[in-house]
Amino acid sequence: DFVGTTKLLLGSSIAMMCVFEVPVFKYVRHVFQYPGVGLNGVICLCYFFLALRCCLYMLLPAKHPWLVLLIEPLHGITFAAMWSATMEYGSQLAPPGTLARMVALINGIYYQAAMAFSGILWGRLVERPPQGLGFNHCFLLDAGAMLVWCLVWQLGLRAVARRRSRRRPFHGMADADGHSTVEPQ
Repeated sequence: DFVGTTKLLLGSSIAMMCVFEVPVFKYVRHVFQYPGVGLNGVICLCYFFLALRCCLYMLLPAKHPWLVLLIEPLHGITFAAMWSATMEYGSQLAPPGTLARMVALINGIYYQAAMAFSGILWGRLVERPPQGLGFNHCFLLDAGAMLVWCLVWQLGLRAVARRRSRRRPFHGMADADGHSTVEPQ
C-alpha cells in the first residue's frame, strides 16, 4: 500500500514499461527460433517472470515506492513477449482464412473476459484484511497461480504430444511424412 504515490511516479512507471516493451516486441521473434526454446519456452519464461515480478512487488518497501521503477522493465518480458508468442501461437493454430477470427478470440479472452473477471475480484481481494487479502497476499497468490498454470500448461502440451505420437494412420491414409499406408500387392 503506497499511500500518496505521486502522479510523476505513476507516469514514470508506465513510461518504463513501454520503453522496455519496444525492444522485446522487435526482437522476440528471434527467440522463437532458438533451438529448445520456441513459442512454448517463451510462454513459460513469461509465466516465470510474471511470478518473479509479483514477488518483487510484494517485497517493495512502502517507504521507497520509487523502487518500482527497477521492477517495471520486467513488463517488457511479461507483456510484450507473452503477447507476441500468444499471437504467433494463435496464427499457427488458426485454420486457413480464420486468422482474424483467432486474433479476435485471443483479444476477447485477454482484454475483455480476463479483465472483466479480474476487475470484479481484484478490488475486493486487495482490500486490507479482514475484508480482503491485501496487496502482498494477492501478489503472492498471483505468483503461485502463474507457476501452477505454467506446470498445467506444460503437462497439457506433453499429454497432447504423447497422444499424437501414439496415433497410427488408418489403412489407406498417409502417414506423417505423406507416404501411403497401403502396402503394394
